Parts: sequence; C-alpha cells; structure tokens
Amino acid sequence: MPYPKLRYQCITGSRYKRNGLDCFLCACRRKLIISTPEEAVRQAFITYLTADLGVPSELIEAEVPMSYYEKAQSGRADIVVSDATGNARLLVECKAASIFLSDAAVQQAQRYNAVIKARIIVITNSVVTYAFESTADGELLPLAHLVPYSELIGDDPLPHQLPEPWSYDRLDVSKPIPDAVIAHSIQQGYIGEDTSPALYPLIFNLMDWMFDADDRVEPQSLDHISLVEDCGIRSAEFGNAGGGTIGMDYRYFLISDSKLDNQIVSLTIAGIAKTVDDPHWKNRTAGTILAVAIDDFQRSHMSLELRLDKYVSLEANKAIIWHDGTLTVGKLGSVRRQLLLDYIFERAPHLSDDHGALVLGELDLTQEIRSQQAALLTFLDNLLLYAVLRDEFRDILRSSLR
Repeated sequence: MPYPKLRYQCITGSRYKRNGLDCFLCACRRKLIISTPEEAVRQAFITYLTADLGVPSELIEAEVPMSYYEKAQSGRADIVVSDATGNARLLVECKAASIFLSDAAVQQAQRYNAVIKARIIVITNSVVTYAFESTADGELLPLAHLVPYSELIGDDPLPHQLPEPWSYDRLDVSKPIPDAVIAHSIQQGYIGEDTSPALYPLIFNLMDWMFDADDRVEPQSLDHISLVEDCGIRSAEFGNAGGGTIGMDYRYFLISDSKLDNQIVSLTIAGIAKTVDDPHWKNRTAGTILAVAIDDFQRSHMSLELRLDKYVSLEANKAIIWHDGTLTVGKLGSVRRQLLLDYIFERAPHLSDDHGALVLGELDLTQEIRSQQAALLTFLDNLLLYAVLRDEFRDILRSSLR
C-alpha cells in the first residue's frame, strides 16, 4: 500500500574543507563531518528540524549507537530528537538521494524504533520522505505532515493521513497508447527512451497486469512451479551482478519449486539508462527490461534482466518472449552460454526450441492480459522456472570454486 509522501525544504548549509575533504559543520555534533551523499541528507534534515520545526539543536543527536538504548544492539540511528527529559520523540532514518526508499527501509526504521521507542518515525532520502506515528504495538500510522517541536513533545493527537489504496487503471488494448502515458512511463523509469514503439503494446499490457493488484493469480500447481500465493505489489530494490540496483514497485509471488522449496519471486518492468563511454557500463542504449528477482534470505538479488528490446519477437498480433541463456555470476563474470543452455535443456527441455533459444511464452497483443488466461499462466510458469534454474546453476558454479 503506498505511503503518503511529505515534502520539506532540502537545505544542506555551508560546506568546509579539512585535509582537502568537503565537510559539514554539524549543528548537533558540533564538529566537522566529512561530506557523503547520506550525510548531505542527514544535514538537510537537521537544518529542517531546527529552522522549520523549532527543534533545539542540543536535543538532536546524530548517528546514535543502538547500544546506547539497549546493550549489545548493533547499528546506528541517523537522527534522534528527544525531549528535555531525554525521552526519544522522533527517529529519522536517512538514505542517500540515489537510494530508493523500499519497504525494507521502513522495516529497518521499525526495528530501530522497537528499541528507541520514539513516537514518530521518518524515512527520507531528501527526494521522498515518509513520516509515521508509531503506536504502542508497533503499528505505523502515516502522518499528513510533521508538527513543530512544541507539539512533537506533547501528547495531543497528530495529523494522520490515510494511505491511498493501491489502484491501477488499465489501458484499452484496442486503442493507441496516449502520448502522455508513454512520456510519464519513460519519466518514471518504467520504459527506456530508446525502446521501439512497436514493443509498447506488449510492455503496457504486461505492466497493466503486473500492477493490477486486484487481478490475483489463484493458488495452483502449474506444470513446473506451484504458486502458493500471489502476494500483490511491494516497493523493493534488488542488486544485479553488474553492481547496479533496480528500485521499483514489484509484483511478487510465493512459490514452491520441484524440490518443494519455497521462494519469493518478484517481477517488474524497468527502463535502463543510456550510457556513452561509461567506464563501467560502456555504451548502452536506453532499453526496457523484464526483471525477475529472488529473495534468498540475506542475498536477495536479480536473477534475470530480460531485455525486451532484444528478446521479443513480434509476429502479427503475437509477442514471443525468449532468451539466449546469457548469464553473469558475480565476480566470475559472464558464463559460457552453452553451459547454462545444457543445464536448462536437461531439466526443462520444453523451454528449448529447434534453434537453441529458450522460449518463455507467447502473448496475444489484441487481448488484455489477465491472471486466469492460459497463455499468461504458461508464461509465468516458464519465467519463474527459468529464474529458479538460473539461480541453481549459479550456486553450482560458486560451489565448484570453493
């Protein structure tokens, strides 16, 4: 469920130099602090607290060890505002402006506050800010805005704002996609600006299904994967082998594989930024990917980034989605494709066609994609199976090098 977003004036204040390094003069720590992207956000919020909310600087603490509140606790709270008696009233979790604020960031703040027990929790990266009142049982009630310090230290009711229920309006597949919708999707990072318009009918149809939380897939055993639960939509961020991250809204599923292992698998559509002579990404067009991520305890990661610009074949009103077995394994780099193709063929021969490609599904572009459709269920079954097998193969390669 989307959280209401707050806005505040982001002013980081003066910067200084020490030993050639950019620094901030922190109002609450009263010393020079080396400038980092996260520290810039921290300083901007401290300035907001003192200048706009009237919080006395001596009642603000930054980077407070959690062990201060409970022995043996790890981690540091970015900002804590207390009252004159030393009771925590406001906890702020800061992320760099480039960091996507996922549900995990909110959960991290909740874990910290289970120890600190502040009344208000704020999560911010300066671009997006969420604020909540934390009840005695840990429930988070979204706030419409933050209150001045005089109200913050009191017990009067706070201005709550009900979270907006997730809603998504589907497009009419029989009509051209409005230019404004296309421009908005590119601006929001769902479509790469270099993606061919010929792929738009498939991409928007997939997104319409993916983000229509009311169109749930019923629990069922597909041919190769069992869908235990369609869990709906969540905000999450996953890293890839290239060192990048994709923070987006994801449709996620609890599945059971052939080994009866349960896994969470997440899907999204995302645009890729264009790069020219980049030292890391080299030259890359601004395409669009279908991303499949897997939660593996502490090693949640991207299992597949399927470039729709490359791996979709359009035939009349049909889109065939396939892949060639390209795989990167962390520091091992690119893996010889035939090794993965042989592994997939042995375990899922139905995915391979006569030309050695892995065909994941065929979707009719004249029909609105719906969860009960046989074509969608076949595609979902194949896509999830392929992601799981790719992960199995990665683990085998890593184990062989130990």
